[in-house]
Amino acid sequence: MDKLAETLVQRVQVARAAMAEAVTAHDLRAVSLILDEWEAALLLARRRGVEVPPLRAELIEMAREKR
Repeated sequence: MDKLAETLVQRVQVARAAMAEAVTAHDLRAVSLILDEWEAALLLARRRGVEVPPLRAELIEMAREKR
């Protein structure tokens, strides 16, 4: 994976983590803003042909535990 691909994947992962925190905190404004960033990051990655790995199960479980 080249540097651009790594950067795009990291951008999506950061947005995912931020979304989990915003949802856990019930911060609707943050959820809205983060969703925009997440969608933009995914769109850019797809346009560049970068495959973003799916969300790992353990991250989903951590988000559930925080609720």
